[in-house]
Amino acid sequence: MNDNISNMEKIGKNIQEARKNAKMNQTDLAKELNLTSSSVSNWEKGKSLPDIENLIELCKILRISSDEILGIETKNKSIHSSIEKSSHYSS
Repeated sequence: MNDNISNMEKIGKNIQEARKNAKMNQTDLAKELNLTSSSVSNWEKGKSLPDIENLIELCKILRISSDEILGIETKNKSIHSSIEKSSHYSS
């Protein structure tokens, strides 16, 4: 990813993408979390981050892992990606 984008902005983009994939708008998500839509908007803009309790609820509501929201690549994903790449070259 672009080095000029802060971690907060990356997390915000991940939240936004997950929300859109779940076919929710900011207001819907905010209601599920008992928050204001401006809170969700601030997360997505990278102005603030959800606290740990809201992060857990976000994961449940959006059916996404915290690693995905935080942009953490696990070893298993890296290994799986490497296997996929190598299988394309061996064909």
